[in-house]
Amino acid sequence: MPAKGRPWTRETALFKEECRKRNAPCWNCQLGGIPIDYLSKYDPDNYQPARYTTDHKNPTSLGGDKMQRSNWAPAHAHCNSSRGNGTRRAELPTSRKW
Repeated sequence: MPAKGRPWTRETALFKEECRKRNAPCWNCQLGGIPIDYLSKYDPDNYQPARYTTDHKNPTSLGGDKMQRSNWAPAHAHCNSSRGNGTRRAELPTSRKW
């Protein structure tokens, strides 16, 4: 079941505003740490990779609760869609311990 409807819209709008006020970074960034654009709106004709989306840390398709705030995280549209229904991407291995 997709995350939509009046409760979803209301609660995620509040969550987005909380994240915007503290300038929360993308939790799963693949865009090199650029800030999330909290002001842009969804536009199907103009892809905006840095646009804000509410990401589910534990994907709803894998049993994550879509309405539980502890399962939400701020993300770029690109990072959210690139992750798909996987879990958070692992850090890349380094050649030595730092």
